[in-house]
Amino acid sequence: MKVRAAVVLGSMLVVAGCADVDIPSPSAGQQAVDQDSAATLPSEQESNTPNIELTTEWLDPEFCKIEELSEWRHERVPAGQVFTGNATAFPFNPTALPFTGELNVAMVFIDWEDLRGTSAEQSYYLEQAQLFQDFYAMASENTLDVVIHPSSEWFTIPESYRGFVTEPEDEAQRGEAPKKQVFYDAAVAASDASFDYSDMDVVFFGIPTGPQVFANGLHEFNIDYNGFLPTNEGDIFDIAVAGDWFLNNGDDEPPWVYYVHEVGHMIGIQHLANEDDQTEDRMWVRNPMNGYDIMADQGGASRTLSAWLRWLPGWLEDDQIVCLDGESLTTGSYRIQHINAVEGNLEAVVVRLSERKALVVESRRFDPLLDRPSPNDKDGVLVYTVDGTKSAAQGSQVLLSPRDITQMISEPMWRDQRELDAMFFPGDSVDYDGIRVEMTASDGGFDIVTLSPVG
Repeated sequence: MKVRAAVVLGSMLVVAGCADVDIPSPSAGQQAVDQDSAATLPSEQESNTPNIELTTEWLDPEFCKIEELSEWRHERVPAGQVFTGNATAFPFNPTALPFTGELNVAMVFIDWEDLRGTSAEQSYYLEQAQLFQDFYAMASENTLDVVIHPSSEWFTIPESYRGFVTEPEDEAQRGEAPKKQVFYDAAVAASDASFDYSDMDVVFFGIPTGPQVFANGLHEFNIDYNGFLPTNEGDIFDIAVAGDWFLNNGDDEPPWVYYVHEVGHMIGIQHLANEDDQTEDRMWVRNPMNGYDIMADQGGASRTLSAWLRWLPGWLEDDQIVCLDGESLTTGSYRIQHINAVEGNLEAVVVRLSERKALVVESRRFDPLLDRPSPNDKDGVLVYTVDGTKSAAQGSQVLLSPRDITQMISEPMWRDQRELDAMFFPGDSVDYDGIRVEMTASDGGFDIVTLSPVG
């Protein structure tokens, strides 16, 4: 008899509303920090910051929803193609999987006759799955409810694991990769009689963590795949199997960050690195959000999702966004909460620079549950641009620095020993396209930022 357990993370569903606008207009309804709440902070967040007058009016956020007009969504799309790539700007481009509501994820344990799994490894994978759940509850502001369905036992492939070993070239996302399908077929054959795959959106396979079987890992997306799971309950196209890179790296990149990153693509979140030129070695060009977004770098110290990527699917609601027009900007100060908070407060300032480009300002705080310890201060502000003329994996979000972005700072990690120097601290500022952005003060779990026209 097939059995399936469920590990449920409760959530509160919140639906963001939208309104069409033709021209920007100030809206008191967009004042997410009202005068009462702005005047008094919880006691643990009180600080001796300067007395700064906050601006309490801004534009309808619809005005700042710049439209994507990229080559992959508007120029290279073959006739009849339905999916046109993960979105870099509005509108969000959903896939076949839900990005709000319930996402059902199977965690199926697979071993081999000469490489057996243990109960300790099962517990390890379930801990990784819990962190994966915790991440998406936080990033989605509790609008995406991940439900993990673990198998209660190891299912054994009656062969040697050595016949399934893959190297990176065998794990290609596109083109021929027949070794992946050999494993998928064997894993389904071993488990399908006992595990119920019906209603599963995504399948994770947990394998023993001893000798290397898969170099990096195997994954497929419903939008881009060269393998699938042919279960009795139906074909499944969203799969992730953490390989040696994530299982044996000293916890720099544990499996849960891999799950977060790959499932992000499965549900419509874009890849932030610039993969157009594989010979590019300047980090600020090749990966212009390096170290500050899990969709750019799974090994970075800041294991989070930028405010722009949260706003696109509606995880951040419009009333959590300060919207400004770069052409008519006047000096104003705004108090924004750090992006990992799930409290419904203002979390970003977005400046519309043109129909296709925006400037984003957000607050960050070190998260002891999710972030990797770092020698660098992670409490401050980030500023970056968004370019809607670029497609996913073309570096559409680019960090700005109050110092020199080309001067990398030390950050010990598995992939590299450096990251971009991009954090803003009180008194730091940057000028971009006639706009000055200053981090004016830190206010507990909030930061106060001032934007003004240059000159």
